[in-house]
Amino acid sequence: MRLFSYEKISYLNTSKMWSTTYDEKNKLWKGSDLPSCDRNVSIASVILKSLLSGGSKIAQINASTGMSLSFDDIRMRTIRVVKNLQARNLATKQIFGIVAMNHDHLAPIVFASFALGCTVYPIDILYTKFEFGQKFQKIKPKVIFCDISAYDAVLESLAELKHRAKIFTFGGQKGDSEDVEHLLAEVDDETDIIPVPVDDVNDLAAIYCSSGTTAPSKGISISHTMLLNAIAATYDWKPESNRTWLNFYSFQWFRSLIFLLSGTTTGVTRVFSAEIFCPARIFEIIEKFNVSRLMGSPYFLKHLIHSESIKSANLSSIENIILGGYKLPYELGKMMDDLLPNGTVSNRYGLTELGGTVSIEVPQFSKGSVGQLKRGNIAKIVDENGEKLGVNERGEICIKSMSMSPGYYQDELLTKKSFDEEGFFLTGDIGYFDDDGDLFVIDRKGDTFKYQAYVISLAEIEGVLLQSPQISAVCAFSSPDCDGMEAPAVAVVRAKNSNITADEIDKLISDYFFQRNKLAGGIYFVKSIPKTPSGKNLKRKVREIVLQQSAVPNISL
Repeated sequence: MRLFSYEKISYLNTSKMWSTTYDEKNKLWKGSDLPSCDRNVSIASVILKSLLSGGSKIAQINASTGMSLSFDDIRMRTIRVVKNLQARNLATKQIFGIVAMNHDHLAPIVFASFALGCTVYPIDILYTKFEFGQKFQKIKPKVIFCDISAYDAVLESLAELKHRAKIFTFGGQKGDSEDVEHLLAEVDDETDIIPVPVDDVNDLAAIYCSSGTTAPSKGISISHTMLLNAIAATYDWKPESNRTWLNFYSFQWFRSLIFLLSGTTTGVTRVFSAEIFCPARIFEIIEKFNVSRLMGSPYFLKHLIHSESIKSANLSSIENIILGGYKLPYELGKMMDDLLPNGTVSNRYGLTELGGTVSIEVPQFSKGSVGQLKRGNIAKIVDENGEKLGVNERGEICIKSMSMSPGYYQDELLTKKSFDEEGFFLTGDIGYFDDDGDLFVIDRKGDTFKYQAYVISLAEIEGVLLQSPQISAVCAFSSPDCDGMEAPAVAVVRAKNSNITADEIDKLISDYFFQRNKLAGGIYFVKSIPKTPSGKNLKRKVREIVLQQSAVPNISL
């Protein structure tokens, strides 16, 4: 077994990073090979070496406050947090809950948690007391780091569960909490720390909640090996790179953890913000800090493209915009790609269970696929009976990855159901590989149904409507028609100053789909659409709201 070395994360050729070969005999698609990880290497040991190597270079910048920290700064803060936690007799290998937005001291808290062999458990700061209770009922953290604004809800949820946890708060002290700043205080011995030894299978680095788009969310187990392989397989920039990445997603997103770890190990400067999404502000940050890479969703991209501020935006520093979260309408990607003078849009496909990215379209946006497989990935396409399909044949996408989750936390039954007998993860996504080895994701297994003998694709309906500048957001779902049959329906958020009507929306659909996607289930104008923390539509929630509040389509809720 070849051992993982943090130096190997870089110096990778992009053409080799993303390439797919087809095994016609076994009907398998394979990415490039990836070295295996040493079972005894923790993510903390890799991070600490990278911080030492980065030295005085700026590691992160808070775009909201302008505060910057070097790699040395973060390394010293990590050491202090570890030793101050140890001085409080907080045991190693515990679950540490994190309920926080992007913060100056979030990185040393996360790195210190890893160094103690603890498991970080990120939770959305916007949850209610009830929702916090749901998250803490099964997964009970020993320590919780939370924004002071979430303290009351967190404390009340713990009290109802009769569970005690030590709470540290960002932004000051409240009640029985302790200010996170106390963990950054100087200690007598500030020499290097030795991370607690870990086992890559039995010791978890993190637990992340799944999106919960079609069912209640699950706790996805994230091992140390999974994280290390995800970074090594995905990122190719050299440690001495002067590039800058931008992230405005909160830490409860798995992509934010990968952003933090990969940015640290590759030596780039990370820019983050906890501000409310605003296109003009995003463009301002991009220009001010010469941002070269940022990640987003089709929803994010749509609002950038249709904002007035894009007309004067300077996007010359952008090399790459990576998109993911859900299916990207080709026209949206092409519009943004044409606006980047020195960069390109990369349509990405990924799942938390598979270490984030599965495939990505490089070197440039061309045909709207999700591109070539990541290193260490193997894929197959299967029909409803589990039989393997070939080139250009559509079926469920199944992936086996070296950066794959060991399963769902304390849920053996669900874990068993999520993998087939060959060890492939059943993604629930429908797609195919073309003759060039590019993967196309065309639908969600649970997002198709038959109506009047036609197969209805909810993803296709959303993709068409999202192209209209008069529509800010849309969620397609199934709803009973006048005969009680499940039919396609949409909830629509009008764009600012838009008065688009139900008839005009019907016309948009009929221009593309003839009669098969006729919105017989109704068109509902709403003020907002419930979404998961990762930005995906909560279709079941939208359906519940619509059916509970009105049985009459074409109304405003």
